[in-house]
Amino acid sequence: MQPASQLVAAEPIAGRPLSQPLAYTVAVCIPVLAAASLLSPSICDIALAILLLISAVVIWHDPRQLRRPVLWLAFAWMAFVALSALWAQSQGVPGHALRNWHKHMFIAFGPLIALSGAAAWQRLQWRIDRLLLLFLAGLCGGAMVLLIKNGAIGMIAELRPTDSMMGPINRNFAALACGLAIIAITGLIGHLVTAPKLRRSMAVAVGLPLAIALAALLTLLVLLHSRGGYVGTSAGLAVWLISFVMAQAASSGRSRRSLLIAMLLLLAIGALAFGGYVAMQLSGRSLIEGSTGGASQLALQMLHGQFDAAYATANKFEARVQLLVLAADLFHQRPWLGWGPDAWDLLRTFAPTAELRDLNQFHNGYAQFLVCFGVIGAALMAVYLAALLSAAIQRRRTAADRLPPAMLASALALLTLLLVFNVSETVLLVKSAASTMMMLAALAALPIATATRVRGSDLG
Repeated sequence: MQPASQLVAAEPIAGRPLSQPLAYTVAVCIPVLAAASLLSPSICDIALAILLLISAVVIWHDPRQLRRPVLWLAFAWMAFVALSALWAQSQGVPGHALRNWHKHMFIAFGPLIALSGAAAWQRLQWRIDRLLLLFLAGLCGGAMVLLIKNGAIGMIAELRPTDSMMGPINRNFAALACGLAIIAITGLIGHLVTAPKLRRSMAVAVGLPLAIALAALLTLLVLLHSRGGYVGTSAGLAVWLISFVMAQAASSGRSRRSLLIAMLLLLAIGALAFGGYVAMQLSGRSLIEGSTGGASQLALQMLHGQFDAAYATANKFEARVQLLVLAADLFHQRPWLGWGPDAWDLLRTFAPTAELRDLNQFHNGYAQFLVCFGVIGAALMAVYLAALLSAAIQRRRTAADRLPPAMLASALALLTLLLVFNVSETVLLVKSAASTMMMLAALAALPIATATRVRGSDLG
């Protein structure tokens, strides 16, 4: 019997609960889910349902996996969201709580997806990093198809910026897809460069088109004029660089060479970030719009619940600051359980100006989360995230097939992109971002590897 602390990371899955066809089904569903999260929500949901059904097979075969605290916390979050929706509907809260509650579930599916992924890889004798490799490949492919279908090539060729739409899609959604693809390609190139058994000819054949696509996507990111996408992607690339160099130096011991590479890459990312900032400024798109004077006064008014005065002070700020005042007001009215999982009609009902009533989100995922679920929901989510972190640390200390530096860096970079972008957009309710966060949760919650020898994850 393992000690309680080990149960967070979990025992290995007993035996081989999946047949080879089911294992390959998992391997196909992961990139399909990633690509479809950008291209076809219904196909994404079908792929997710298949993975969850296979996870149920794993649990049926090995009920010990139900002893994992992180899994029960995920179930607790699902139950809380469902009860919150029922409560909001019964209380007549503005909106359709039973229509949108499922959008908050994705992050809780991560520990379940971890079971189907680990069992499939155990059956196929693959290293676990191929789980993230397949997801990155699907994410990259789906984003490229989405952007090309909506005029990305023309925008890049003409260097034509946009402040509204990119074809029929919102430029912020396009910037999210662009940022996800940039980090995915960076991770794939990093894997090609560092994979020890990969043939050089194949690395060049795959890496060169990826490098060209990366340059095009970086140009497109600047042209889209999305502040959240620009800052989030720049932060994600910086985190990728730092974590890759640290992990590579720790695993190989070549600290001097790693430091040189880090300096060159840091200069490249710095030049990119500065160039993008200058390009935005010259085209009239500032990272901060409007005056910043009176920010401390506004913060004090919100803290003291003086919302009439706060609304008046916020009028000289841009609309997103005014949305934060509204979010604080709504949170102050229902601080414990919030207003339920659907915030769409809250803006239409309570916004003080017509400009805000036309919006469908609070443009800050953290503020919207507190409005929807209150302090109790935030506390439950904090405990769940802490359990995921504990499981990830425990697994990294004990597992035989840890993520290699390029994949670990990619996971941390994707997390950074989403956390930063969530400051300016309610990004985790977008299916591509929600699916990415679900996969990151799955990676954190993976069971400890068995002693079975696994084959390498090189593509050659």
